[in-house]
Amino acid sequence: MNEIKSQMASNKEGVTDARPYARRYIFLKKRIETLKIKGNKIFLPNLSENFVDKGYSEKIFRNVQFVNEISVAISQMVSFLEVVQKDSIKILTNLEEFLFKNLRKSIRNRPLNEKEVQEIVEIMLISKGYVFEREKVRINYSSKEFIPDFTFEDLDAVLEVKLCKTDKKEKDIIDEINADIPAYSSRYRNITFLVYDLGIIRDSDLFIRDIEKNNPRIKVLIIKH
Repeated sequence: MNEIKSQMASNKEGVTDARPYARRYIFLKKRIETLKIKGNKIFLPNLSENFVDKGYSEKIFRNVQFVNEISVAISQMVSFLEVVQKDSIKILTNLEEFLFKNLRKSIRNRPLNEKEVQEIVEIMLISKGYVFEREKVRINYSSKEFIPDFTFEDLDAVLEVKLCKTDKKEKDIIDEINADIPAYSSRYRNITFLVYDLGIIRDSDLFIRDIEKNNPRIKVLIIKH
């Protein structure tokens, strides 16, 4: 898998022929389809052009957009294979560290709402090839429906993004997290809350400690603007 990644990195620039990528895609697809995973949760990215059924079209394989699309698909499948073959907690920790170190640098202006932060987080996750769904899963808990921001089925994990921009919002976030935890825990084992703070939270250690203290599978990241 490392060899595939390195070849992609060295060959992607200037490539106009997608056929080498198609061969890698088919190889990885067959490998994933043979995996025996608990719950049969396998990941196969969909491509806009189904070249397997339509055959090797010269037009498709010299389309730059398709080259980029299949490159992303390959990265995602490689990451998926790494997930099922390694410790999910280690991978989740690396994901958290990646966001903690790089999110602030990726946000130029003060965000006005949580959606702005979520959009940037999504771009960062895609760039690293993480396999996830955004606002697709619905969890019914205690007569209420909860929709996590990001879910990672193969990591058995949820990533929830919060934006703290007022004193009132800080209190609301605590209430929201306390409501989210039992709902998300009913379906996922690992829960990460990413709080992007616009200078409101004075005692980050206290904020984090009170939420994390009773469950080692719950992680709070506070990132200062």
